[in-house]
Amino acid sequence: MQEPDHRIVIGTRGEGEAVGVMSGLIPCPLALFVTTFAMSRGVPGAGVLFAVTMMAGVALTLSRVAVLSPSGRSWSSPDYAQLSSA
Repeated sequence: MQEPDHRIVIGTRGEGEAVGVMSGLIPCPLALFVTTFAMSRGVPGAGVLFAVTMMAGVALTLSRVAVLSPSGRSWSSPDYAQLSSA
């Protein structure tokens, strides 16, 4: 019987940033509501600015989580560091 492969593939370089940016591009219902409300009040620039700011915040947060999660795994579990170096 063949031994199971215990290697863990973390991902390619830049994958975390790409996930964050792509997730930030998905419109949030709150951003759509605020943008629509701002347009109805005659200040569409404020709504668009809010949506862009929210998109950047989501992208930055998710990118950092995706980039930092492998180091958090090795810090929290000594067994993981041994598996990934094998």
